[in-house]
Amino acid sequence: TVTPQQWEEFSRYNWLRAQAEVGAGQRLREAIFHTLSKVANDLEAQAQATELALRNRRHELEQALDELKWQKKQ
Repeated sequence: TVTPQQWEEFSRYNWLRAQAEVGAGQRLREAIFHTLSKVANDLEAQAQATELALRNRRHELEQALDELKWQKKQ
């Protein structure tokens, strides 16, 4: 049999364990949210950098093509 005091101690222990698990879950969710936000920001920055590099390369190619066309006319 279990005494009321043992039951109370067991219940308190379980409640404290549950509170610790809830806290750990909250911290994990916050870490996941932070990681996802950072990844999204990194991907956006990478996309912008790639787009800029492609625009610059396209501009260089157009300039080279224009130069070749001009030289061909000469």
